[in-house]
Amino acid sequence: LLLLWLVALFLGPLPAVTWLGNRLTRRTAGVAVGLIVGTLLWRGAMWLLPLLSAVLYLTALLVGLGAAVLAMWEQRRESARAA
Repeated sequence: LLLLWLVALFLGPLPAVTWLGNRLTRRTAGVAVGLIVGTLLWRGAMWLLPLLSAVLYLTALLVGLGAAVLAMWEQRRESARAA
């Protein structure tokens, strides 16, 4: 459980950062480019604003983990309906 928690801390912000990159590229370049653009902007903002970096990280973490939980919840509901 501790290992899963650590993985969630590192990978949790990825959906939020990817969404940001996709919004900035207007979804014309693909998910990988959106992830790269979002990651560069997110890390740049964290580097330029060291006092706000914790808030930026926690916000992206909460949005990312929330998206993952909602996706799992929706998948669980769909599998319950199919059964």
